[in-house]
Amino acid sequence: MTRWPRPSRSSRPISPQRTFIYAEKLQELGVLKNKAASWKDYFFEEAHGGNGS
Repeated sequence: MTRWPRPSRSSRPISPQRTFIYAEKLQELGVLKNKAASWKDYFFEEAHGGNGS
């Protein structure tokens, strides 16, 4: 008999969390040419409906 995996007790958001600090640092180091105004500038369009950071 095959057992199905149990759902995780912790919920993980679909939208990105705390990624803007990395974008700021990458821009400071010259990896990103333009400063991002929002997390939506560097993340997938499919996730833009969420409240990310």
